[in-house]
Amino acid sequence: MHQIKPSSQDVPSYALSPLARAGVLVRDFQQPMLTDEHDSATPHRDAHYLLVVLIEGELQLNLDFELVALRGPVLALVCPGQVHQLLRADNPRAGVSVSSRACWRLIFN
Repeated sequence: MHQIKPSSQDVPSYALSPLARAGVLVRDFQQPMLTDEHDSATPHRDAHYLLVVLIEGELQLNLDFELVALRGPVLALVCPGQVHQLLRADNPRAGVSVSSRACWRLIFN
């Protein structure tokens, strides 16, 4: 398992999936990875928002070099540019919504 190192300058960044429609992609956490998805178990940044809806179960992740443990039910928002990495998933029942910055501007402006 990769650990995030605060001194790392080579953390990759990923764009919004071309599978997103109108700037939004929603998927069940239990579904297999989509063909264009990156490995969430390695440290990375996204150029879009990531909204995790954890209904039950637990997730452990590194978020901006801090260990974060989530226990459902909970909502978690990862903003564009935040370094994140999924470390562990214990019986999660969750959905993930990936959306562009433009979508969030429409909602909050």
